[in-house]
Amino acid sequence: MGPRLPIVKDMAVRRAIRRHHVEWWVVSAWASLALLVVAGLAAAAGGF
Repeated sequence: MGPRLPIVKDMAVRRAIRRHHVEWWVVSAWASLALLVVAGLAAAAGGF
C-alpha cells in the first residue's frame, strides 16, 4: 500500500486541479464580463 499511495494522491490532486481549472475559467469569464459592464456604466456616466 505504501508505494501506491502517492499515485492515488497524485490522481486526486490532478482531478482537483482540473476541476478548479474549469471553475477558474468560469470565474475569469464572469470577471471580464463584470469589468466590461462597469467600464460601460462609468463611460455612460462620464467617468472615463
